[in-house]
Amino acid sequence: VNRDEDCNLTSRHLAMTDEESVERLRRTPVQRAVSRAVYAEEYELSLRECMAEARGSGEMLKAHEAHVAQQMAHPQLGPFIRALRQLKPPRGSE
Repeated sequence: VNRDEDCNLTSRHLAMTDEESVERLRRTPVQRAVSRAVYAEEYELSLRECMAEARGSGEMLKAHEAHVAQQMAHPQLGPFIRALRQLKPPRGSE
């Protein structure tokens, strides 16, 4: 069972900038709080591929875009997400 401190993103997490700390973060449930914004393009592609014919797919894409935009606009969270995005391997190199 995950405890609150295992799942909730805090200012302590937002201060993690070195690669070792980020690697530890990557292996915790907290990463779910930022993964959609860090991997925004991959999430969007997955939605398009999986839900293209489904009713409401356009609304799902808009909700995804709104969620990412809200996180990116946050004064503390946005810079943290941008820093994490810089650590991603280039697309196609996985």
